[in-house]
Amino acid sequence: MADPPLVAFGLKRESIVNQHRPLRHPDRVIRRRLWLLRGMIRAHVGLLGVATLLVCVALAFWISLGIDWLLEPSLTMRRLLVGGFLIAGGFCLYAALLRRLFAPLGNRRLARLLEARFPELGGAMLTAVETQDRVTWPASPRRAMAGHAAQDAARRVRKLWFSRLFQFQTLARMTVAALALVSSVAAFQLFAEESFGIWYARAVRLQDLDWPRRTRLLAEGFEEGRVKVARGDDFTLTILADTRKIVPEVVRVRYETDEGLSVRDNMTQQGVAVPGIDAFQRFTYRFNGVLSSVTLDAWGGDDQLRGLTIEVVESPTIAGLEVDCVYPDYLERPVETGIRASSALRFPQGSRLTFHAVTNKPLLAVEARLPAAGSDTTDRRETLTGEDIDGAAFTYALAELTTDRFLEFVLTDVDKITSRQPLRLHLTAIPDQPPKVSFRLQGIGRAVTPQARIPLAGKIEDDYGVAQAWTEYRIDGGAAEKMDVPLTQGTTEQTAVFDTRDLSLQPGQKLSLAVVAADRRALGDGPQTGRSAQYQFDIVTPGELRELLERRELILRQQLEGILERLAETRESLLRFEVAGPPSDSTTSSDGPAAVPSESPSDTPVDEEAQRAIKQLNGLRVRRAIQETERNASETGEVLDGIRGILAELENNRVDAADLRDRLTTGVATPLQVSVEGLFGRAQEALKPLSPAPGQIRPDALARDQAVRRLDAVALELRKALDAMIELESFTEILDLLREIIQEQETLREKTEERRRQKVTELLEGL
Repeated sequence: MADPPLVAFGLKRESIVNQHRPLRHPDRVIRRRLWLLRGMIRAHVGLLGVATLLVCVALAFWISLGIDWLLEPSLTMRRLLVGGFLIAGGFCLYAALLRRLFAPLGNRRLARLLEARFPELGGAMLTAVETQDRVTWPASPRRAMAGHAAQDAARRVRKLWFSRLFQFQTLARMTVAALALVSSVAAFQLFAEESFGIWYARAVRLQDLDWPRRTRLLAEGFEEGRVKVARGDDFTLTILADTRKIVPEVVRVRYETDEGLSVRDNMTQQGVAVPGIDAFQRFTYRFNGVLSSVTLDAWGGDDQLRGLTIEVVESPTIAGLEVDCVYPDYLERPVETGIRASSALRFPQGSRLTFHAVTNKPLLAVEARLPAAGSDTTDRRETLTGEDIDGAAFTYALAELTTDRFLEFVLTDVDKITSRQPLRLHLTAIPDQPPKVSFRLQGIGRAVTPQARIPLAGKIEDDYGVAQAWTEYRIDGGAAEKMDVPLTQGTTEQTAVFDTRDLSLQPGQKLSLAVVAADRRALGDGPQTGRSAQYQFDIVTPGELRELLERRELILRQQLEGILERLAETRESLLRFEVAGPPSDSTTSSDGPAAVPSESPSDTPVDEEAQRAIKQLNGLRVRRAIQETERNASETGEVLDGIRGILAELENNRVDAADLRDRLTTGVATPLQVSVEGLFGRAQEALKPLSPAPGQIRPDALARDQAVRRLDAVALELRKALDAMIELESFTEILDLLREIIQEQETLREKTEERRRQKVTELLEGL
């Protein structure tokens, strides 16, 4: 029977020879059999390698087709996939075919393979192969032994079936798998030519083509699969389904956060899109308060969007804001720079502001908003770009702050993130207020002579300085006239003297007078003015003025008489004190007999409760005496001021009344001044020791007498002043005088009210 492998490779049938008959060329038989084995091995390895390579190529085709159809990777990803497949294919070519096909198969290696697989060779094959290489041996017993080994190996190897060395089942399975996979690829190319062409264009030629799908989904707002969201903001994922194709009933989303939270959920369909009218059907899913980046996939129908990323970035904010202020020129103030800004800023009206802001990240644009603030302003919006923005900083100039406004900055950074809330500043335009003018009459009354001088003293206050001041006067309600008032620089205290001698006034006329001041305002309608209270004067003769002053003196006399009466009551209260020790002789009243002294505590014993009552009574009397003395001192000062006012009016009205001035100065003012500036103070000091000390029930008699003497000294001086003042003939005359004074005051009040109403009416008509 022939060896099947020999027949398969076209070898002639070998006849059976006698095993004892020696072979003529045993070494040739061995070499031929090894050459045959080498060829069979390389043929087997080549067929198996080609089949394996075809399987790998077909699998690569289907894997790349599945990845490309399911994921539709980007061009960069496809390039990486092609590179990976080429590397894998090269490895398969080398490992499955080239490395094994061109592996060295020497005689010794083949001999060892045969010896390992066919134990019946008994080592003869390996011995024969090794001795064939030693042809230079001389004739000897050893050469004979080598020939004998070759004869034995040749006979044995001729009987071997080499097919036992190969796994034909593995080759068959791999060949069938290769034929099946290659056939599937060919069938796909034949029956799905368009899809095969798209795969070829995308995977091989790396062209940008889309797979044709029955459903088409788009992610709104994503660029290259990414969208950026400010940290903490809400984000609504919107998937658009093209209505020109099949709209899926459900679109699902699966996402995972950086913290590892994984969620799968259905999206919400927004309404029902009408094909031909609506381009897309919207599906939404809301992410509330996104704090970390999110990776998500969305799918519906046969389309899907994979690898979408919601990247969380910081919202643009202003980290620092400073303001430069250029004040109006008339304020004469230097430019102020680097003012730290807060939510509320105050600047003088007319200031020009420049805002310098530093942000936490580079900006793309800044919108400056000036919302309307009432009917006199409009809503302004200005977008800053280009040279106004320098990376993470920007500058905004406000031409002029004329009224209170809100200023808002809305930031858009390079990530196209808009600030969640605009930075809002309240800009207050501090208006330049009119001057505040407050003047009072000084040493003059409301009745003046034609030759009077009217002293005025007061304040002129303004935010940024006064330009000029003047007195404005009217005679009998006529046209207003002006008389400049020289200003004292560096102080708000001002004085003015209005002289009536040049006005040719006549008794019976009316004179109105006010002080007016203007500031240096250079905005709008120019300087502003402020006015003092308007004073009305009656022009009288010197005799009439003197009569009026005498009436005032009579009123002051009545006030001084009341003071003397209270001083006497206080003195009598002190004399009723229960004192320790006998009273001195000085306690005798100058107006009558001495008060009856109280009993000595040694003569009349008292219990503890009575002692407390005496102590409380004495304390009460001391406090009342001190209060009355303070009141009397204050009222005496008022009388003194009244007398001085009469003297000033006589002088300012240029009234020739030397006798009256001498009487009021020497006889009245001097004693009053002595009392107010010295005697009342000493009397109060003498009253303080009368308060019972701890453990003391009654004050010392000497202290009580000292206080009485001090009060007597005050009464003496006041009596001198009273004696120098004029007296009224009767109480009826006093009442008549008071009525006239009250009537005059009432008439003056009515005139003042009437003038105020006229002034308000004029102001309203001017508006």
